[in-house]
Amino acid sequence: MRDRFGRELGAVIIARDITERRRAGQALRESESGLKAIMESVPTGITIIEPATHTIVEVNTSVAILISKLFLVRP
Repeated sequence: MRDRFGRELGAVIIARDITERRRAGQALRESESGLKAIMESVPTGITIIEPATHTIVEVNTSVAILISKLFLVRP
């Protein structure tokens, strides 16, 4: 802040504690990592589909192998 002569009078500082947001973000990353490990460790094909759009969001390796075998072009 400055006075009418341009001299600095002070400053305004705004701070926000984001500790809880960081903890929540870390917990989410750990949860996603655990889910990914489970998905990749099972021999069963898993596909995650977005219900509203019917879009495939994620597949595990077993599904990818199955699809590649189904659509493998043979001479």
